[in-house]
Amino acid sequence: MSEISDITIAATVTRANLDPPLAVLDLNDEINYTLGRQLDVGSVSWRREVVTSPFVHGRFPIHEVKDAAESRLMVYTQGADHAGLKANIEQLLQAFTEQYDYELRIQVEGQDYHWRCERADYQVGFVTEMLAARFVPVVLSFHRHPIQVAGAF
Repeated sequence: MSEISDITIAATVTRANLDPPLAVLDLNDEINYTLGRQLDVGSVSWRREVVTSPFVHGRFPIHEVKDAAESRLMVYTQGADHAGLKANIEQLLQAFTEQYDYELRIQVEGQDYHWRCERADYQVGFVTEMLAARFVPVVLSFHRHPIQVAGAF
């Protein structure tokens, strides 16, 4: 759990769809994982059907629904040694990429934001200075269901 300007933030990802299922993974325990500044989970996009006419200016929506929204999350992964760092990166990637769907939960000052998400794309940032400190950023990009399990933006 981290505090930025006295704001308490907690984050977890479920691992129930792994084989075998595992317990929830804490993404902000500040031992193995720390949330980065990139926390892009509040966007909304719409899937629209519109009609146009060659005789009328513009276009007119006839149907709109919320579509899956793309989200990004940065998690700094840490380890006591390189083997521990590698194991923690693998555990994080397993939770986000080896499940067809999972739930991401973020709590800000006790307020819950909770989504169902799809398999993530990722980038592991092997920067020499950070790697030497056993502190590696992992950026996860994924689509989340437009209707939250809990909370709202």
